[in-house]
Formats: sequence, C-alpha cells, structure tokens
Amino acid sequence: MCGFVLAAGALHPISHRALGRLRRRGPDGTGFWASREAVLVHARLAVINPSDEGLQPVEHADWVGVFNGEVYNWLSLRRPEERSDAAVLLRLFAEGGSDALRDVNGFWALAAISPDGCVHLVRDQLGVRPLYYAHGKDWLVAASTLRALVPLLPERPELDYQAMSEWALYQMTLSDHTFFKDVRSLAPGHHLVFPRDGAVGVHRYEDIWAPGTATPDDAWVRDAQEKLVQAIVEATSSDVGFTTTCSGGLDSSVVTRIVEPPLAYHANYSSAEYNETGWAQAVVAGTRTRLYTVNATEPKFLDLCTRVDELVQDQDDITVGSVILPLSELFEAISRRYKVVLLGTGGDELFGGYVRLDIARGKLGDQSAYRAVFDRLAGVLDPVERYDFLHRKGNARIFRFFDAEHASGAFRAALADEHFLQFERRHFLRALLTIDDRIGGRYGVEGRPALLHQTLVRHVAALDPEKVLAGGLKSVARKVFEPFLPATVLNRSDKKGFPTPIGAIVNANAAQIRERISSSPHRHLYDLAQVHWTTEDAYDRQLFGLLQLDAWLESFSTT
Repeated sequence: MCGFVLAAGALHPISHRALGRLRRRGPDGTGFWASREAVLVHARLAVINPSDEGLQPVEHADWVGVFNGEVYNWLSLRRPEERSDAAVLLRLFAEGGSDALRDVNGFWALAAISPDGCVHLVRDQLGVRPLYYAHGKDWLVAASTLRALVPLLPERPELDYQAMSEWALYQMTLSDHTFFKDVRSLAPGHHLVFPRDGAVGVHRYEDIWAPGTATPDDAWVRDAQEKLVQAIVEATSSDVGFTTTCSGGLDSSVVTRIVEPPLAYHANYSSAEYNETGWAQAVVAGTRTRLYTVNATEPKFLDLCTRVDELVQDQDDITVGSVILPLSELFEAISRRYKVVLLGTGGDELFGGYVRLDIARGKLGDQSAYRAVFDRLAGVLDPVERYDFLHRKGNARIFRFFDAEHASGAFRAALADEHFLQFERRHFLRALLTIDDRIGGRYGVEGRPALLHQTLVRHVAALDPEKVLAGGLKSVARKVFEPFLPATVLNRSDKKGFPTPIGAIVNANAAQIRERISSSPHRHLYDLAQVHWTTEDAYDRQLFGLLQLDAWLESFSTT
C-alpha cells in the first residue's frame, strides 16, 4: 500500500501538504522528483526491500516513475542491478510499453514520465489499486486518492450529480466518473498518455475479462488447481510477514488453507445470524494456523455517526457495503502485527457466487433465505429487469439530485449485451476492491486479493460464463477447491459474505442520525419527507448510505 501524486504542465508546485494526505497509505518513506514540467511525489509502505534501495521515484534510461502496488514475480523478471519491483516495472514499461505488462503478475497503478516529457498513467487489468486524474489543455494531475488530487486543481470542482445518481440507486458508480465533474478514475487495464501538446489519449491494453467458450472439464479443473496454488503462493511475495483473513466462506478459506499463516484473522458479532466463527474454526482445524477473532463493536455500543465521520476520511468513493464497519476493526487489529494481508476478494466474481445471478434468471436453488425476494419477482419476466432490481439499494428519491433516467440508463449501458456474471466482474468487483483499498490504506496495511492473479483470472475468464453457473453457484469453485478445503466448508451453501447487522446498528443510532441529517449543511440535497429513520430490514443500507454521503460531503467541504 503506497500513494503518489503527479502534476504536469501549468500548475502550482506540489508541497509537502499534498504528501501528508497520503501518509497513512505510505508511512515508511517519502520521495520527490521534479523537473521544469512535472513533479512526482511518493509515500511508501515498505513491503519489498524495506531498505532505502526500495524508495521511489525510480529511474531507467531517462524515464522516471512511481507506482502503487506489488509485482509478485519481480525476482524472475529483474536484472542484477534492480533492487525493487518498482524498478522492474518501470523498466519493462519503458522498454515494451503497456503490452509488456502482460508478463507481470500482481497489481499496479503506475505513473511514468518519458524522456520526451510525456506522462503515462497505467492501471492493472483488474483495478486493484486506485488512480485518479484530471486535466486541462496544458496540465494534468494524477493521484492515488481524490483527497490528494482535489487541492491541486486550478479550481474547486463541481459535484457530478449524474455519477451521484448512479450511486444513489446502486451504491456504486458505473463508469470512470467520480463524484466530481471532470475528475476521472482510470479504468482497469487502461493506459493514458498526456503529451506536451495537451491532447490526452486513453486505450485499453488488455481486457482480461473477455469471455471465452471453454468448458470446466477435468483437464481444465486440474490446470485451475495448479494456477490457484501459484496465484496464492505468489501473493505471499514480501520481505515482511503476511497474514490472511478467514471469514469461513470458500474464498478466504482456500487462501488460508493453502498458505497456512501462523495467524488468520476473523471478525464476528455475538448474534448467531452474524457469527460464522464456527466455520472459520473448521478451516484452521488440523493446520498450523491459529485463528485470531475480532469481536466487532455491537450495535447498541456503536456510535455510528462518529464512526462514519472517521472512516469517510479515507474514502474517495463511497461504495457498496456496510462491511466497512467490521472490516475496519479487523484491519486495525491486523495492523498491529502485519503490513500484508491476503484476501479472498474476487472469488464470487470469478466463480459466480451471488444469489442474484440465479434469481435474475428465474432460479432459487437451496437459498431459502431469499424466498421472499424471489416470490416478489415472480411476475417480472424480463431477466434484465429482475437483475436491475436486485442491484438497487432502496429509495433513491430521498436524494433531490437523483436522476432516475440517467441512473437506470447507465446500468443498462454498463450491462449492454454482456452476461450478468461479466457485469459482476467488471463493475461490482471494482466497488469491492475500493473498500479493501481504502480500509487497508487507513491502517497502513496492504490488502492483496490473492485469487485475482492474472494467470488464474485468464484461465477462468476463458470459460463460457453460462457454464460457470450451469451446475449451481460456486459449483466450479468447489471442483477447483476440493483438494484444499474440509468437506464441511466446501459444501456449505448458506454463506452471506461478511454479514453485518446494519439494520440493528441503524436502529440503535436512529435518533442521532435524524438529528445529524436534519441539521446538515447539505440537507438541501435530501428529501427528508421520504426518509424512514428506522428499518425492519436487517440488511437495509439505505439510511447508512445517506449518512455516508453526508459525511463525505462534509469532509470534502474543508479539503
């Protein structure tokens, strides 16, 4: 976990204040590089070669660059004089362009300046690390966080209510837009070039999720098992210790079982509905791994308004999931011992683990907990309409800026003619990775999605998406994971992700939330007559989303 800022062209110089906004992400070192035309600033989390040899920016043949990420296979790609994965990545890019990055395993957000003064921004094919940018005719700024970028702009950017409308309905944005007009997020697998004449060019160098037509037969499964082990073992590449999370679900469990760290971290609530500790204990039973369980703050003891105000300081994109509440406590505990944690994020997108994929296509399987929503959609015949409904997060009309036509149109445009599973991979996954990155960055911990390794992803993406789901949710994953997991864990079908009692948390804080929102300086953006201040739905995130947005707006009003 690192962070950087770049400014090129007719802009004010970058000061140490800009770097200060990145120091939680990179507390172990700083670096500056400046020319007449550009400035690079880097904050480092020392994971590969913690000595000063690993400091950035790095240089190669009159190129200079910084990056945020990890190159797992850098030792096999390095030259004798290269002492860090940053040096290897810059050299590969300088000599072979973005096409050369197809040989790299890992994740990166790279900013590089070529000898002719052109600025290059490159993001890995999966979008594990953030990279924001904005530009004018004769200037460009880029940064790892919006909070580092926005103060560098010539003028305060206006809010982008269309992007915010997408978030209001789906609690994620569906394009490269941010909540600020003309500030973009570089899309995964893309390369941006900013030449001296100011004309910006962006192209995709690899579509790693391009679907194939293969079938998950026995030979494919054997290859997948080899690639799975390679992916997870390579994700441990580090000169400092590592750990894993272990929720008790298939994905984090297979990561934990393959690498068997001394400690695996788990979080729970006391209520049985939100406590999966028994499953996590079954994962580590008989291994050298000890389970470290974090008891998340119970709903009646959590000051939600204060907690959201704290967490939002590290959020550039407020996306899906009340999971940030227990996840932040989990990462805080991890940070006391470790800088690197392997995660199971991405397994549901790889192998089709979301119940909505079945319900949208008129199936329910053995997911009895979803019977009510399945029955509610019984009269809706269009699968796309069903799928759209299943992604919606409550009454978006509580926001006065909400543009229903735009939001729904953006969803349909993002889905286009793709399979539902491809939508999960291209859009929903980015929202999950955002959560991992921001919470990790808050505590100076590098979260690594160990399953999102280019070799494994390409192998799975080569399958026909419909064949991934043909045998039921996660059926292909169970075939691949079978040698590594206890049968009880392998065959469970009731996993809900990381369950968080957000309904109970909201209800316990309802009075404070109402007082906060009703007196907010941003209340003109909300239609409070449509807001219900309590909920009967245990998983309803609508009021939590409203509180998040209000805290986000307030935090940026002073940035």
